[in-house]
Amino acid sequence: MKTNILILASVFSLLLPSNSNGHGVCIFDAVEGTCLLLKSSTVDVLVDNQIAVVTTTQTFSNTTGEDLTFRYGFPLKATANAIELKWYINGKWHKTTISSNPQQDSLPGSGGGNEIDPGLVEFLGNTPLFVTPEDTIMKDSTVTFILKYVELLPYAFGIVDFHYPNRYDLIQPGSVIEEQHFFFELKSERTIELIEMESYTPQVNQTANYTTLNLDQYEVEAIADFSIHYQLSSTELGVLKLSTYIPDSLLHCDEAGQGFVSLIIEPESNVNTEVIEKNFTLIIDRSGSMTGEKIIQARNAGIFIVEHLNMGDNFNIVDFSTNVASLYPSLMPATPENRQQALEYINNMNANGTTNISGALTTSIFQFGAVDTTKANIIIFLTDGMATAGVQNLEGILNEVEIAVNAIETRIFLFTFGIGFDVDKKLLTLLALENSGLAKFLDNGELEEEITYFFQTINNPVLLNTQYSFEPDIITNVFPSPLPNLYKGQQLIMSGRYQAPAEVTLHLSGKAFNLPVNYDFTFNLADTSDAEKSFLPKIWAKQAIDQHVIHFQLADSEEAKDSIQSIIDSLSICYGVVNTQFTSFEDGGTTATEYDETILRDELQALIYPTPFLQDFTISLNSKQLLQGEITILLLDVNGQIIHRETFYIDGKTALIPIHLSESLPSGTYYVVMSIGEETIIEKVVKL
Repeated sequence: MKTNILILASVFSLLLPSNSNGHGVCIFDAVEGTCLLLKSSTVDVLVDNQIAVVTTTQTFSNTTGEDLTFRYGFPLKATANAIELKWYINGKWHKTTISSNPQQDSLPGSGGGNEIDPGLVEFLGNTPLFVTPEDTIMKDSTVTFILKYVELLPYAFGIVDFHYPNRYDLIQPGSVIEEQHFFFELKSERTIELIEMESYTPQVNQTANYTTLNLDQYEVEAIADFSIHYQLSSTELGVLKLSTYIPDSLLHCDEAGQGFVSLIIEPESNVNTEVIEKNFTLIIDRSGSMTGEKIIQARNAGIFIVEHLNMGDNFNIVDFSTNVASLYPSLMPATPENRQQALEYINNMNANGTTNISGALTTSIFQFGAVDTTKANIIIFLTDGMATAGVQNLEGILNEVEIAVNAIETRIFLFTFGIGFDVDKKLLTLLALENSGLAKFLDNGELEEEITYFFQTINNPVLLNTQYSFEPDIITNVFPSPLPNLYKGQQLIMSGRYQAPAEVTLHLSGKAFNLPVNYDFTFNLADTSDAEKSFLPKIWAKQAIDQHVIHFQLADSEEAKDSIQSIIDSLSICYGVVNTQFTSFEDGGTTATEYDETILRDELQALIYPTPFLQDFTISLNSKQLLQGEITILLLDVNGQIIHRETFYIDGKTALIPIHLSESLPSGTYYVVMSIGEETIIEKVVKL
C-alpha cells in the first residue's frame, strides 16, 4: 500500500508565526500526520558580508512499514531564494530543473474531505517551496535531500542575525538524531568584534575578519535552534564592494554584461541630524480582528514610542475601528504631562468594530496643517485587515489621502505596517510609495518588536529620497530601484551589472529630512571571475526578481502582469533562482550516471585514486578557472547516509585532497559529493 505524505524541511523560524507548534523536518500523511525519522543533518553556512549561502543536507528513514509517495516542502522566507535542490533515493541521484509552471501548493487533505492541521498551514508560512519527487520511498529505506539557498541576513546597528530552527523535538518528542553537523563560516571586511551562538558551545576560530563555528553532535535530541549573532565594528562604516566578472562560457543570460557587483552601504549619519524634531502621529487599528495578542502588542509598541519621543517633538495618537478617535484634536508638544495622558489613553484601548482605514488616514493628515512646517511630518500606520468601513476601494482610499496631503500643503512621510495574512498589501505598499515611506508586512507576533525598532531608526535618518549616480556611468540594471530611504543603523544592499571593469565613484545624495546630505565612494570593479563571489549573479537575479514581483503586485491589467511574469520566469530559469510565487522546482528524473554527466563541466574535473581503495583515497581536482574558497567533501553510502564529512580551502587551478577514513568502514559502494561555490561533483567509489 502507498500513502501520500509531505516532507517539511527546517529553516528560519522567522518564516513561521510565533505561535507555530513545530520546527524541523516532518512527513505528514493525509490523516495521521506521520513523521519520518530524521537520521542525520548537516548545515553549512557561508556568510560573505551579510550575504549568506546555506546548504542543508538531511537524511530521513522510512520506518513506517509502508512504501510511500511524498512531497517535499520547505517554508522559505520571502527574503531567501532557493538555488539548488537534489536528492538521493533508491540508488539514484535526482537534481531538479526550474520550471515556469507555478508549484502545487495544496496540502494533504485539501479536496479530499480531510481537515488540514492549522498548525501545518502556519508552519509553512506564506512562501513555502514544494517539489514532488517521482520516486517512492520504500519501507526501511532512506532519502537524502540537499538544498541550497541564498539570503540577505537581517542587520541592525552593526548586529547581524542568523537563525536556523532545529527544534525537531517539537515534531518527534524524544527522538534521537544519530548525528548533527553545523558549520558556520563568516568573512567580513568590517572587523568582527563579537560572535555568539545560543544554546550550544561550538568550536570557534575567530580573527578580525574571518571566523568559523563548528558543532558536531551524535545521538542527541534536537531541542534548540541554531541561532548566531555577531557584531561588526561601528567605526568602519561606508560602502563594501563585492564584484566578479563571469566568462561568457559560464553564464550568458542577457546583454547587461558579464560583470556583477553588489554594494553594501551603511554611511555614517550626519552629525547634525542625530536628533530630528518631528511632528509625529501613531495610528493604531483597534478593529475586532485586533483582539487578543495583536492589540496587546500594539499598545506596547505605542507605549514605547511615547516614552522615547524627543523634546521638541509634537505628537498625537489616532485609533480607529468603525469610527476614528484621537488623543488630542491636533498634535501637541511632547511634554511629560502630555506623554502621561498618552500612556493612559493607549492602555485603555480595546479592539472591536470594523476597519475604517480612509477615515483614520485623512483625520491624521489634516491635523498636520496647523503644526510647525520646519519639522518632519511622520505617520506610522498599523493595521491587520482590509477596509470594511468608510471608503473601501483601493483607488478611493489613495485619492482621499492625496486630497488631504495636497490640502495641508506640506509633505508627509507615511510608514505602513501590515499584520498577519489578511492585509491589503497593494494598498499599504502604494500608500507608502506615494508618501515617501515604506511598507512592511509582519507575522502576528512581530508587531511590538518591529515597530519599536523602526521608531528608533527614524529618529536618526541618513538619506531620504535617496538618489545615486556612477562616474563613469557604467553600472546599469541596478536593484532595488528606486533606492529606499536609508536610516542610521540599517544597511542597503544594491546590485548591478557592468560590461567592462574600471574604477568607479558612487555618488549618493538625499536629505536627512530637511538637510541636504551627500556621500562619495570610489572602488574598483573586478576584471576576473572570483570563485568566492560566485553567488553574486544569484544575488543580482534575486534582487531583480524581487523588484519585478512588486511591479507585478501593483500592475493594473492582466496584460501588464503577463509581461512582468515572463521577465520573472526568464530570470529565474536562466540564473537558477526560484521565486515560489512564480516558478518551481521539478524532478529532473536523472540517474546517478546522468547526473554526473550533467554537472561535470569542462571547467572542473575530479579524479579519485586509488579505486577501489582499502582505507584512504585522494581527490585530484583540475580546473580551467582559478579555484578559490571552501570545498566540502561528503561521503555517502548507497542509502544516502552521510558517512564522512570534511571541509578544505583551495587556491589554484589544481588541488590534491587526501581523505582519511575509519578502519571500521565496511566494504561496499559509496558516493563522494564535492561542492565548491555553485559547482557540485558526485563520483562513485568502491571500498575493498
